[in-house]
Amino acid sequence: MGLLNILEEPVVSVIMPVFNAEEYLPFSIKSVINQTFKNWELIVVDDGSTDNSSKIIAKFAQEDKRIVYIYQHNRKQAAARNHALDKAKGNFIAFLDADDYWFPEKLTRQLNLLNSSDADICYSGGDIIDAKGKFLTKYPTFFGKFSGLEMYKRMYKYNPIPIMAVVMKKSLVYKVGLQDETEEIHGCEDLDYWLRIAYTNARFLGIDEKLFLYRINPKGTSRGVLKMKMAECTALYKNLDYKQFDHYTRKGMQVHFLDLIRDIIPELAALRRYNEIPFYFRLLYQITGFSRYCIAALLYKFLPFKTNKGLGYFLNPGI
Repeated sequence: MGLLNILEEPVVSVIMPVFNAEEYLPFSIKSVINQTFKNWELIVVDDGSTDNSSKIIAKFAQEDKRIVYIYQHNRKQAAARNHALDKAKGNFIAFLDADDYWFPEKLTRQLNLLNSSDADICYSGGDIIDAKGKFLTKYPTFFGKFSGLEMYKRMYKYNPIPIMAVVMKKSLVYKVGLQDETEEIHGCEDLDYWLRIAYTNARFLGIDEKLFLYRINPKGTSRGVLKMKMAECTALYKNLDYKQFDHYTRKGMQVHFLDLIRDIIPELAALRRYNEIPFYFRLLYQITGFSRYCIAALLYKFLPFKTNKGLGYFLNPGI
C-alpha cells in the first residue's frame, strides 16, 4: 500500500488529548510513529496549553502528514477526546495520553486479534512508571475473554482498563456516543465509557502482553484523591443497573460503594463541605437497602462531631 493510501484511508485513529505536556509529549508521539503498523492517523488535540506543547505538535504534524493537529480552548480531556472522535476516520479507535507510551507492536498485536476474533474491544497489560520513567509496578488487571455484562459487573470492584491499553471498533462510538464531559465525572471518563460500552454487551478481550507504559505524572490531568473517589462514585452510580447483579456480585458492588463513601465523607467533613455529605448517605441507603439507622451506625464512627447536622438530614424521614 502506498503512502497516499495510508494518508487517505487510516485503519485506526489514535486519540491524544494534550494539556501542558511539553516534557513527555515527544516521547508519546514518537511511540505512535514507531509502531510496526503504519496505517494510522494520530489526532492530537491541544486543550489550551500554555507551555510549548503547541509548537511540539505543530512540528510533528509538519513532518508527518498522518498527524492531525487541533487546538481548542481549555475544556478538559473528555472534551478534547470527543473533538478528536468527531474527526476520526479510522474503523478502529485507540487512545494515548500525552505522557504515556506504546511499545512498537501494540497496534499490530491488538488489531490482528480484533480482526481474527469476535471481540469488539481489546486491551493489554502494561507497566506503571513514575515521572522519571522508573518502573513502579505492573498495572493491576485481569485477562481473558469477557462478555460485556461480565465486564460490567467486574468494573464495580475496580477499573481494570487504563485508557492507553485499548483498541476498539469505532462502531462502539456509534452505539454509546462520546465521553461524558460533565465536571462530576472528570477524571473517571474512561470508567464511565467502559461501563456504557460493557452494558451494550460488547465483547472484551484482555491480553497478557506488556504493550504500554502508564506514567504517574504529578503535573498531569489526574485530580486529587478525594475528587477522583467522588468522580468514581458518580460514574458507578450513574451506570448502575441493580438487576444485573446476583447475590454474590451484588455484595461485592455494595462493599465497593461502602469503601468509597467511607473515604469520601470524612474528607468532606474535614473540608467543612457539610452540605455535600447527605447525598452520600442517601446513595448508600438506595444501593444497600439497609435502614437509615443501620447505615448511620456503619459510618458514624468515621465522622467528626460537626457532621451531625448532615447525619440528621439523612435520618430525617422527610428527605
